[in-house]
Parts: sequence; structure tokens; C-alpha cells
Amino acid sequence: LFKNQNKRHEKQPDFTGVLMVKVDGMQEAVKMNISGWQRESKAGNSYVNLKIDEYGKFSKDKSDGEEVPF
Repeated sequence: LFKNQNKRHEKQPDFTGVLMVKVDGMQEAVKMNISGWQRESKAGNSYVNLKIDEYGKFSKDKSDGEEVPF
């Protein structure tokens, strides 16, 4: 994961990257997008909430209607 240098809105991820997943029985690894949001628990502990999507999938940013890749 890398710090999202293009973050313009609070709902966009703090971290983004690419995840390669090797599945038994498949010769090629599957490429996935990984996104992370820095959070804090009620107890004050810092953690990263992760989301994994198929590679190349775009999420619609509702604040300005622009397509934003994750």
C-alpha cells in the first residue's frame, strides 16, 4: 500500500495499491485493487480499514461526479 497522493475528498482512500492473488489451480495470479482508510477505534487504537476490488474497477465519487480509480 502506498499513500494516496491524489486524495481530494475525505471519502477517498488514504492508501492505494495493487494486490496479486495466486489461486490454486490457476497458472496466473489475479490482479486486484486494494484501498485503505486510516481509522481510530473507540479505544483510541489506530488501524487501517481495507477494501479489495477487481483490478481496473472504478468507483463513482458522489461529491463531483468524476470517475475515481481505486
